[in-house]
Amino acid sequence: MENPQDLLKGLRTLVQNNEADQALEQLSAFLEERSSDLLDEALSLTQQLNHWEQKMRLNLIDHKEYGVAFSNVCFGTLRLITQTMKEVQGQSAQQISAGVAMSDLGLGGQESDSVSGDPLLQSGQKKYEDGDYAGALSDFSVAAAKNPSLPEARLLQAMLYGELGMPTEALQFYNETLRLDPQNAVALNNRGLIQLESLENYQAALKDFDAALKTDPALTTARFNRALVNMNLEQFENAIRDLDACIKLKTQSEQAFGLRGVCKARLHDYEGSKADLNIALQYEPDNSTYISTIGLNLYNQGEYAACIPHFDRSLEINPNQPETQNLRGISHYFLENYAVALSDFDQVIRTAPDNAYAWFFKGCCEKALGQTAHAEASLKQAISVSPGMAEPYAILGVLYYEAKNYDLSITFCQSALALDDDQSVALQYLELAKAAKIKPDIGQSILGFFGLKS
Repeated sequence: MENPQDLLKGLRTLVQNNEADQALEQLSAFLEERSSDLLDEALSLTQQLNHWEQKMRLNLIDHKEYGVAFSNVCFGTLRLITQTMKEVQGQSAQQISAGVAMSDLGLGGQESDSVSGDPLLQSGQKKYEDGDYAGALSDFSVAAAKNPSLPEARLLQAMLYGELGMPTEALQFYNETLRLDPQNAVALNNRGLIQLESLENYQAALKDFDAALKTDPALTTARFNRALVNMNLEQFENAIRDLDACIKLKTQSEQAFGLRGVCKARLHDYEGSKADLNIALQYEPDNSTYISTIGLNLYNQGEYAACIPHFDRSLEINPNQPETQNLRGISHYFLENYAVALSDFDQVIRTAPDNAYAWFFKGCCEKALGQTAHAEASLKQAISVSPGMAEPYAILGVLYYEAKNYDLSITFCQSALALDDDQSVALQYLELAKAAKIKPDIGQSILGFFGLKS
């Protein structure tokens, strides 16, 4: 099954290639399958496109009028794809930002003196609200051309491109805004958001959010977004400080509790994490990240039976979580539910074939189930994926010892110890294999000493 994010990015490319009809057809099918509230908007855009194409065929409009109408349908489709991406992110419980900061010039906000005083900006904002995106952009562009020193025109252009899901164009106009007004906190936050979400340039995003808050310490949107950047940079203490402020100021507080709970889990504050996540789940009871993090807290405390129901629930909500599924499989392995665990690892490998731990534990399960040949292949695949991982070498050393291939057992145990000189299994079986190679009955005696069976 194609990843929804990849599918939606492909639809965006179709629109940019003037194939809006194909993009809308595929988008409608996708939204219908998900029972999304956005389906009506997709069907409305399709009707608009058909309407204008029919008028064009009947020569009721000229090419120029059709071009404007087609542009609006394309822009509307891009905006709908962006909204769909955000909906998918929410359902997948991915981290969601606080979004763009809205000023008095914001496209959905009140008109400021600057907008009211410039007829073109006022007209452009009205056209945007009526869904005439091409007309809005035209008005903003003309206003900028008439008054090159007017940062508000660039800011409105940037914000509109951002809402249409066109980050490259948005970034260009945020840069122009900041060239004219370097202390514009809204532009700094919104540019940082593009760096965070679209470009994943976390250091640049952090710099922008820092600058926005230096200019306007009350801009809590930037504070929340900065917490997300710090989470991506694994600076969890810094993230918690900003999330604390958001909770205190009651800004994005529902999400802030959840994200703070995730941060506390990474800092091994399991009780604090649980308390925050329970609050967050009152607002978002189906947030798979919060639910799986509660399971992760229990897993990290060795409570394998207790963590599994949380992983089950999280995967029921969002099946596309290979790391959560891998943890559930490991939990089942430690509980000696080898067949169940094996099923999880097989699924993880189908989704993420480069997950070395999934291959390793798959091999361990197969060994426990007596599937020696499969175990050998899986453990070797784990080594192929991650040559610096000592554990697969050690278990292969055990496997070859049990097959009485002592030379290979010694080789693999030594390889494990070269990577980790404290690898206890490799240490034990290296001595066993050496002893068994010299005199088999001595090897068996040592094996009994360790309480192990051949």
